[in-house]
Amino acid sequence: YVLFPADTTRQLLIHVAHVQGSMTFSLAGLLLWRRGGVARVVAYPIAGLSLLSFETAYIAFLCAPLLLASRAEFRRLSAWVVHAAGCSIVVGLVVLARVVHGGWPNGARQVLGRPTEAATRAITSLYLGPLTDLRAFGHALVEGGRRVDLWAIASAAALALLLLAWHLRRPRGESVPGPATGLPGWLTVRVIALWAASYVFTLTDYPPTQLAGRLTSTHTAAALPVALLAGCVHAAIARRSQTWRRWSIMFVVAGLFLTLSYNQFVQREYVRMWRVQRDFWQQVIALSPDTDSMTTILVAGNVSPERSDIIQANSWADHETCLRLFGVDTAGNGPQFTHLGVLWDSVPF
Repeated sequence: YVLFPADTTRQLLIHVAHVQGSMTFSLAGLLLWRRGGVARVVAYPIAGLSLLSFETAYIAFLCAPLLLASRAEFRRLSAWVVHAAGCSIVVGLVVLARVVHGGWPNGARQVLGRPTEAATRAITSLYLGPLTDLRAFGHALVEGGRRVDLWAIASAAALALLLLAWHLRRPRGESVPGPATGLPGWLTVRVIALWAASYVFTLTDYPPTQLAGRLTSTHTAAALPVALLAGCVHAAIARRSQTWRRWSIMFVVAGLFLTLSYNQFVQREYVRMWRVQRDFWQQVIALSPDTDSMTTILVAGNVSPERSDIIQANSWADHETCLRLFGVDTAGNGPQFTHLGVLWDSVPF
């Protein structure tokens, strides 16, 4: 889950604050729902908090009966009705709050105003998202092997020792469960269904094919079912025999090592582009010492030759950065800023 390579936004503090926070509320809701009783009642408002920051994360909780219910509970219509009612109340309150406090973002309103397009995006995202996740894993394994450093080696060694301890925890002489007691295929099917469902709300950041940049947060909700599916595959293999179990652990260690190496490469790229961004704004400040609310700053071309396939040093958010660097006047007005090298096609003249 932590090393899920399709989402490369974990290093962005703003995403840690609201995207990962939203996933935390959704996961906490799932754990409470699984406990049952009073805890299940509390689970609905807790999971509902994810709707206040990043709505996609709520999908995992919407599918709680699909993921966590026993076979008997899964077949009871009453369990689904109660869950649907609880989720409907929470979603209804959030929608009401949205309407009272200004409604939905413009992009969401435009898509929802075209039902046919929204339905098409939702349906096609069910397979575009998982296919992109598989591409991301392939890309991460290759890049992770190319970008190995000492930190990745040290981290992988620590993970290998932990997995070795887990492997050796079985008392000597204890038998290994045979194939007949392996992982139920029904659980795997449900996890795969949740994986696809994680993309059903990809309406504004469509299509969910991003492999780098800020918009890879569209893959965040898929991290949970992908992690569970990886656990399902390992459990199915490991329960065949001790030999299969050892091979499975070796593949797990190799996969963790390569995805960890890729994750640290992404982090290094963020640091490098933050350095480029800092140098850029230092140049802007040096060249515009008398900037005030009546000033318009235009930047043409690319200031730095350094580029990254992971994240950009400049983006549409440069205007917000300019306001925070130079400040605003008493009326709340600040300097205008446009980087033509980044936003050339979208700058109105």
